[in-house]
Amino acid sequence: GIEASLWLAEQFAVDLARICPWLTVRCVSANKLLGVLTATSNRVHFSGEERITPEQVADAAILLVSHSGQTFPALRATEYLERLVGNRIWLVTATDSSQMELALSRAEREERVLITGAGYRPAEPSSLAVAAMHHTFT
Repeated sequence: GIEASLWLAEQFAVDLARICPWLTVRCVSANKLLGVLTATSNRVHFSGEERITPEQVADAAILLVSHSGQTFPALRATEYLERLVGNRIWLVTATDSSQMELALSRAEREERVLITGAGYRPAEPSSLAVAAMHHTFT
């Protein structure tokens, strides 16, 4: 399949950093985030320019982006970050009641989930998912 959520989040991060230069903005994949934050004896080296440390995450406001709201890395990152940073997590997903949304505490769900309106689909048509998420970010 095509994973457009990370690409859109990267573009949003660049735009946000450009219009708010006083903010420190980082965009990393859920896989990289889990690799950096979780203790494991099998460390994975992640390439790329974007670096992140556990200390940066501890004080951050975090926006998790997933069209389906249920891919395993994004869901695991939501569960882990819910315990780590609590009410500083926001989600962008295509539909309400996604697995990622259900991973948030009940009190946080209503105010911390942005819905693109694209809805759940058995297959994710890339053009619809991209258009809906881009519209939500702008």
